[in-house]
Amino acid sequence: SLGTYMSGGENTTTPAICHEIWHVQSKVSVLEGAGGRAELVTLNIPVAEGAVVLTVRRTASSVLESASWDTLQIGIGQHARFGDKALKLNHARDPNSKVEIHEDRVELVARRDVPADTPLTFNYNSTEYRMAEPFTDWETGELVGGFSQAPEEERKWLLDNDLVSPHVLLLADEESKRE
Repeated sequence: SLGTYMSGGENTTTPAICHEIWHVQSKVSVLEGAGGRAELVTLNIPVAEGAVVLTVRRTASSVLESASWDTLQIGIGQHARFGDKALKLNHARDPNSKVEIHEDRVELVARRDVPADTPLTFNYNSTEYRMAEPFTDWETGELVGGFSQAPEEERKWLLDNDLVSPHVLLLADEESKRE
């Protein structure tokens, strides 16, 4: 459902967020340091490689046509609006989880065994072709701006590890044909 809020005196409609189903008990942890504050999701118990950790159900009202800081690209011109804990999943160049996109849902699947209290990560460049708000990865110092902006070495690694979402592959193919 859509919510309405006041912005500058006008009624504005906010898209709904996707519904999260956590299959493993998890929590949001806060990490504070010299680089600032980070929120991350950790699991309360370990999970095995291949385990579905999270299912995010999408609806017509939770999918936007354009990217935003709180969306995950799920198709060409389709961006699912995340909220709650899923919004706190962090980027990693070599993540412990991968995103699998289905017709009605998005699943976060463990790529390897994940010990308890380990931050859950996925590679943002595997699902986003071009991010609305690129940022610098605090671990590598590299720009994270989507697959199209990733260094060649990282794009190759993502492809070799079968992590790139089908819509990202289509967009990359279309762009290479235009060049």
